[in-house]
Amino acid sequence: MQYKTEELIPIVAKLAEKYTAKESTSITYEKAQQLMGAVIYCICEYEAAQKQSFVQNICFLKKSIIQKITYSQKQKLLSKKERCILRKQKSHHLHMVPAYT
Repeated sequence: MQYKTEELIPIVAKLAEKYTAKESTSITYEKAQQLMGAVIYCICEYEAAQKQSFVQNICFLKKSIIQKITYSQKQKLLSKKERCILRKQKSHHLHMVPAYT
C-alpha cells in the first residue's frame, strides 16, 4: 500500500517527541530521515506479515475443506479413469489371501 509523506509526518512527529523526550520541538534533518525510514520499514514489515498470514490462512482453509469432503463427494470429483483404477485396486486386494507358513 502506498502512503503519502503527508500521512506519515504525524507519526514521525510523535517519534520525534519521544526521541527528544518532549524537551525540544526540532530535530536534525538526518534524524527526521531516520525516523521516516523506520516508519516506512515498520509499515512494509507489517504488510508483508499480513500477506504471509493471508496465504497461510488460505492454505489452512483449503486443507480443511479437502479433509471435510465426504468419500462420495471425492468419488464424484474423480475422473472415470481414476474410479476404474481404484475399483481394480480394491478388487485386487479383496482377492488376495494371506499366505500362512
